[in-house]
Amino acid sequence: MDPQQTPPPAAPGGYPLETPPTQPQFGAPSPAPDQFLGAQSAQPQTQYTPSAPQYNAPQQPYQPQAAPSPAQWYTPAPDPAADRPADASSYVQAATAAQGQTQQAPGAQGQIINGQYSVDYLNQMATPSKQPLDKKFIIAGIGIVIALLLAAVLFLAGGKKTTSVASEVKLYTTLVDTEASTLRSGKLIKNSKLVAINSNLRTSLVNAARDMETPLTNMGQNASNLKSAAKKAPYHDDKLVTNLEDARLNSTYDRVYANEMDTKTKYIITYMESIKKRNSRKSMQEFIAKNEPNFQTIQKSIEEYQNSDEANLY
Repeated sequence: MDPQQTPPPAAPGGYPLETPPTQPQFGAPSPAPDQFLGAQSAQPQTQYTPSAPQYNAPQQPYQPQAAPSPAQWYTPAPDPAADRPADASSYVQAATAAQGQTQQAPGAQGQIINGQYSVDYLNQMATPSKQPLDKKFIIAGIGIVIALLLAAVLFLAGGKKTTSVASEVKLYTTLVDTEASTLRSGKLIKNSKLVAINSNLRTSLVNAARDMETPLTNMGQNASNLKSAAKKAPYHDDKLVTNLEDARLNSTYDRVYANEMDTKTKYIITYMESIKKRNSRKSMQEFIAKNEPNFQTIQKSIEEYQNSDEANLY
């Protein structure tokens, strides 16, 4: 361009009048229509303040994203022990706090703590396993079995033989008490045959009582105390004493004495038979084997006297 040539007048906005732009450039205000026509307003012109144009921000050119670094490819799993409570109290507090904040799905039967189902819920879902037997029940069962076996062995070995202290005490006190009656009767009996029977009976009673003291001691009984008890109720036979006294007054002593001693010897033999079946102690069995035949012989002698003609004399 020639520097001497004057450039054509430019409208406000920097554009020549003969080549107005059809579209405004981005970021520049659009010129007013009167500026293109070069018309001048009759009113005093004020400074024009264009309003901010509304336009969309220009799109940024595509920039490829940088490839992730190898450190971003793998995210390590969180430590399982990070959210684990330190103790049982902490776990209960965490479960109580999370219960109000956790929304459960309809039909859910557990609670979610830190994004995971609680241990109780997982235990409910798991198949119930068989609980092991308590050691106490096992030991108790073994003890019961052993006790039953021992009882069976004792029953088979001993049969029905058991220790009957009452029977032994009754037999011993009967021997002592009856011997005292035979001592008084020796002076009152008139029949010589019956006197001999009474003497044999008294000797057998004294020997039997002496022989029985050893088995009684083995059973934990005191023979001296039992001998004293035989003189008192309930072991002392008051009825026997009364009947013999009445027979003396009525002059029927021999006949009453024979009847009373026949009953007493039968009682003694019955006691011995019962103890022999029930008491398995060796010392008691030896005592009965030694003395029972003597009383059986005396009892037969008394029955023979009762069946004789002499029994009717007194």
